[in-house]
Amino acid sequence: GMTRRKLVEFIKNKANVDDRKIDDVQVMDIYSFITVPFREAEQILEAFKKENTGKRKLVEVANTKDKSQRRK
Repeated sequence: GMTRRKLVEFIKNKANVDDRKIDDVQVMDIYSFITVPFREAEQILEAFKKENTGKRKLVEVANTKDKSQRRK
């Protein structure tokens, strides 16, 4: 199964993102969350753009209902 380390390595290799920029990794059964700075988020979204063409997206920006939870 997917682990925190495997997810970070996968994103690092696919999107060429420094793994030290990937924070707050939460791996769950159906989906996972990571926190990255804005620039790295754009890199990740661009790297996974081709995989996001089907019905189910591989990578997308998560929305929070409470805006105070968002990083600045």
